[in-house]
Amino acid sequence: MIEIDGNYGEGGGAILRYALALSTLTQKPFHMVNIRQGRSKPGLKPQHLFCINGLVDLCGAKIDHPDIGDKEVKFKPEIISKNALQIDIGTAGSISLLMQSFILPILFSKKKVAMKIIGGTDVPYSQPMDYFINVFIPSLEKYGDFNMWLERRGFYPKGGGILRIDIEGKYDFKSDLNIPAIQRTDRKKLRWIRGKSVATMKLIQSQVAERMRLSAKKELNGLTPHISIEAQYTPALSDGAITTLWVGYDNGNGEILPANNHKIMLGADCLGKKEISAEDVGKSAALNLKTEMDSGASTDLHLADQIIPYMGVVTSMTGNQCQIITSKITDHLRSNIYVTEKFLDVKFLISQNQVTCQKS
Repeated sequence: MIEIDGNYGEGGGAILRYALALSTLTQKPFHMVNIRQGRSKPGLKPQHLFCINGLVDLCGAKIDHPDIGDKEVKFKPEIISKNALQIDIGTAGSISLLMQSFILPILFSKKKVAMKIIGGTDVPYSQPMDYFINVFIPSLEKYGDFNMWLERRGFYPKGGGILRIDIEGKYDFKSDLNIPAIQRTDRKKLRWIRGKSVATMKLIQSQVAERMRLSAKKELNGLTPHISIEAQYTPALSDGAITTLWVGYDNGNGEILPANNHKIMLGADCLGKKEISAEDVGKSAALNLKTEMDSGASTDLHLADQIIPYMGVVTSMTGNQCQIITSKITDHLRSNIYVTEKFLDVKFLISQNQVTCQKS
């Protein structure tokens, strides 16, 4: 059984979420201690239990019946056996974070699973749904097919957002050898900037979405003539607002392509707060995006830490090197390297902001 220190590096829930994903894929059981040891409220939170119990439902994994606040978990996976799964987090727990435990094992088990997740779509300390749909998922599309329907937004504290996502993997971790490597080191010419400024229906009268959009666009004007930011109002159980932006670079031949055809995309966002004006939300999102663009990175700092386990899986399967250049080496990234190396025969090397994965 693989032993994992849940307090390593960043020491948050990501170590557990990716341990669950990698364990389910590799069929290697694990024992984790010191879960979220350094947090103000250490141990498992409800959203972590939904990851664990969701995988129990999906594959029949054996667990030691963990509870909220527990700092230790044992998990013994089984083969994915279901083709549909519904999880209602019940609060504004992040849908995008929960999905970290499910996408990887489904994608590389050559399975097809339809999921309905109810929870938070745009909440603190996680990537918002527009980033998930427009940056994270496109980075994985060469490994599987995704169909997504965002039925309702979910903001803090009530959540209630609804995402339906169908995932169909193209490759089998145990048998496929000829699959494309992850190479995100060569950024071509800037071609477009897209975005969404989203606010709940009660904020229509104060024009929050339009104000965020105009402020973001003002900050980005001059970078490219192809800037398109949509202002949108949406029903939700709790009020909220967010601006999410993403940028596409061309494929090397200068052709302007639809967003989902671009190999290199960077993303950034800013979540609204009562004490922050709509103008400052839009401006902050734009400044965050410009920071990523100015870094010369081909992988923004949030995508970088999330793609680490996928680099490990691809290198483990093929023996081929995977490589990215990011804007910043974060503690989240180092933690995900730690847990990935626990399950796979790979080694990650960091040189400045370049991360390379190779067979160990």
